[in-house]
Amino acid sequence: MGDTALAAQAATLNGEHDAMKWVRRGLWMAAWGFWLWLGIGLARELPRSPRCIAELSFSEHERPLGFVDGDGLLATERWAQNESGGEARCSVWEVASGVRRHDLDWPLLWTRELFAPKHGVVIGNRRKAGAKQGELTLFDLRTGEWRPLGPESWRVEAVHPEQPWAAIDERPDDGEAEKVLVLDFRTGARIFEWTKLPSVKVQVYVQDCQFLGGDELLITAFNFLETRPARVRWDVYHFSLSRGELARMSFEREHCGVKLPMQGGRLVLFGPLDGEGMVRVLEFPSGRVVFSSAELPANQRAASTNEWKSTPTLSPSGRRLMTVHPTLWDVDDGRQVWRLGPTDVGIERQASPGLFSVEEDWQPLINLVWPSWEIHPATTAVRDIETGALRYRLWGDDLQVCTSSDGKMATGKLGLVYALPVGPNYPLLALCQAILALPLVLLWAIMRWRRKRRLRLASATP
Repeated sequence: MGDTALAAQAATLNGEHDAMKWVRRGLWMAAWGFWLWLGIGLARELPRSPRCIAELSFSEHERPLGFVDGDGLLATERWAQNESGGEARCSVWEVASGVRRHDLDWPLLWTRELFAPKHGVVIGNRRKAGAKQGELTLFDLRTGEWRPLGPESWRVEAVHPEQPWAAIDERPDDGEAEKVLVLDFRTGARIFEWTKLPSVKVQVYVQDCQFLGGDELLITAFNFLETRPARVRWDVYHFSLSRGELARMSFEREHCGVKLPMQGGRLVLFGPLDGEGMVRVLEFPSGRVVFSSAELPANQRAASTNEWKSTPTLSPSGRRLMTVHPTLWDVDDGRQVWRLGPTDVGIERQASPGLFSVEEDWQPLINLVWPSWEIHPATTAVRDIETGALRYRLWGDDLQVCTSSDGKMATGKLGLVYALPVGPNYPLLALCQAILALPLVLLWAIMRWRRKRRLRLASATP
């Protein structure tokens, strides 16, 4: 019986020892797993150093508009001073050589939306010095050539992202109906024409156009109603160039207007309200209000006094709304998804489709530890407009303004063109991971030393 009891006791002790061994191994695996998880997060959070492809010598007040597809060209816009005060001018840079290929010889009245990177063209009203208007003209960014498209009564509203089509607003003399033309700017052929016939006393004004892909076109128009107080009637038309009208939405709002582009089947309605701003998001074509800044709870209605005074931006899905403060709102439930933090000081809302970039200054956090240390380290965070989540962070305060359509190049306001994607900062990651691993390594070394010490003492005991 004695031998059996001793054997059972020994088996119990061995089982307890094995159990503790696996517990210790499990704790070590959990600790190193947590260390590995921190490394994955640090790889995203740590600032990266992009590989610079070219450094373009931008002049004062010059900023990039976008890359021309497939040719390694970058179009920029700058404000040049002249005797009448100033004028907008356009340049085309060769990224590989870093030199200007073309520079516009006449002022061009245009907006950013009329730059078509897919086609490598700019469309706008070209005017001579001293003239207020000019004929509608196409400028080829690849060849540097001008080509007239139509009279000065034509105004370009939108350019198709894939096809060489431009939506033209033809504004004739008073009393005549306003027209929208879809023109093939390569061949000059008219593909589509729409005329909104006015009633006896009401003139219709086309406000904006948007190509939705394929052959679909969105047109917004308004007219003033003879009411007291005066109200504005808005109409939104959805056309197929081959099949005709697909949908229509009409509504009346005082001092409000529709702001394109439509995203995810939703439109922004913007206007003043009690000295502030009012923003609504409507579904098309039902007109159902899915978001209203006036109906938000008072404790979250305004992140700043200027929150709703400027037109916000809808995300590509139509589920997020970026205000100019900026704050990122969830359209469906009215909650704040993201807003500027204590280290954020500037923002570029259109870094590329689905992204925005934020300039960060880490001095406030440094002053919490060293109040007198003034170094102002700056980084740029590129974030997802749908979630506000960080995609990657770059050294420096040069906000990412635009990327190429193939996702291989990006540039900021200072003329630096760098390669994408930007890989993690492996040297800095290795340093941070080594520092984080040091306590675990020291603990392992101490435990190993104690275990060996116990074995030496046990072997020396008679």
